[in-house]
Amino acid sequence: MDSTILFEKERPRLTKIAYSMLGSLSDAEDMVQETFLRWEDTNHTTIHKPAAYLTTVVSRQCLDQLKSARVQREQYIGPWLPEPLVDENTDYYSELSHDLSIAFLHTLEQLTPLQRAVFLLHDIFNYTFKEVAHILDRKPAACRKTAQRARQYLQKKQPVSLHAQDENQEKVKRFIDALQARDINQIEQMLARDAILYSDGGGKANAAPKPIHGATKIKQFIESVSANITDDISLHTVHINSNPGLLVARNGIPFYAWTFTLKDGCINRIYIVGNPDKLTHINNF
Repeated sequence: MDSTILFEKERPRLTKIAYSMLGSLSDAEDMVQETFLRWEDTNHTTIHKPAAYLTTVVSRQCLDQLKSARVQREQYIGPWLPEPLVDENTDYYSELSHDLSIAFLHTLEQLTPLQRAVFLLHDIFNYTFKEVAHILDRKPAACRKTAQRARQYLQKKQPVSLHAQDENQEKVKRFIDALQARDINQIEQMLARDAILYSDGGGKANAAPKPIHGATKIKQFIESVSANITDDISLHTVHINSNPGLLVARNGIPFYAWTFTLKDGCINRIYIVGNPDKLTHINNF
């Protein structure tokens, strides 16, 4: 098989690995393209398992990038949220974001780069610890312990479901309907008392500088936001990273993406991405 054709066959899988590690589609695509350039400069006759080789290259590049990104995100203005993918835009985005909700990717940000890489490769992409050890140049036993620590931390911090349950889909739709109707009282009733709202403007869009805690304060924030809805603004129900979401558009151009998680039937997390750099790939309406 031609080397370029072989690589293109692997590109979607490599992009999903990179996106899961970095939480950024643009950065993921950069890492995959760098992997392609390295692949083109490689003597292919010496590589017996091309897919494994490509996984190793992109994973190590992402691990290095993630270490650098942690420093950048510590200097980021306000909360940093992953780059959202709208499933309706393309089947490619739908497949790319499957199992990778914004809530899940946001929770992974609290792991160390190595913990994140090991956990994702083993628990999400189903590589054995022996394979993970080879990919990341570590020992299998060390990878096993790293994955265990990552799982324990994630479970302690907050368990995050990878998939929205069918009954939750309807509850999120009701919340979005209430938001469209500016029914603030209905919105408050649907929020968990200990709900948290994260908004990411990156210093380029209006957003809360810190996470907003509690149903009452979130209601007040949403009330102030809804008061600024004008005739040129439209709300669109979509699926973002395989979960129910909302796109807010001005004159057809998306400028906010909302996603949600639920617990015990109530919305307990709201994630709002407004940084325009993270929305450029989303189609206009």
